Amino acid sequence: MLNNIFILTGPVQSGKTTMLMDFMTGKGHAGGFLCPDIGGKRFYLPLNERILIPFQVDENYSGVKVAVGKFTFSASVFDKARSMLDGYQPNSNEWFILDEIGKLEVSGLGLEPSLTKFINNFKNQQADHTKLIIVVRDYLLKEVVEKYQIQDRTILKEITGSSLSFIEHPGLKD
Repeated sequence: MLNNIFILTGPVQSGKTTMLMDFMTGKGHAGGFLCPDIGGKRFYLPLNERILIPFQVDENYSGVKVAVGKFTFSASVFDKARSMLDGYQPNSNEWFILDEIGKLEVSGLGLEPSLTKFINNFKNQQADHTKLIIVVRDYLLKEVVEKYQIQDRTILKEITGSSLSFIEHPGLKD
């Protein structure tokens, strides 16, 4: 099987999404989504559309909300992201980004059950030459690797320009 799963990990607010945004500049064949923090609010950026959609909402938001710690998010954005995962077509992109797998997903909420199905299908698509980058906060790395059984992966330390720097190859101890 191809080793085409990369996990970008680091502490909260360490620049993971910014690194990915810089890395994806000029790469036209990308799917998935980024969730940049702009002006103190989280946004959803589907890479196939390149349109910012407000994700983090306040108490005045009239739609359905999802609370995560001290933050509140639009449930409709989770719906959009799950639909994207459900509609994934193998080999449709060079890169596919998931920014990020967090506490909700680990507990079976958020992007679930679509995320589990997507990752399992992705792992089983041996002919798929798409490279998957998953963003995971450092303190959730072990839980995410275990939950989604992502043994065949590379842990990324840094993404600069067009290059990937890794901490470890697959098979090395977490």
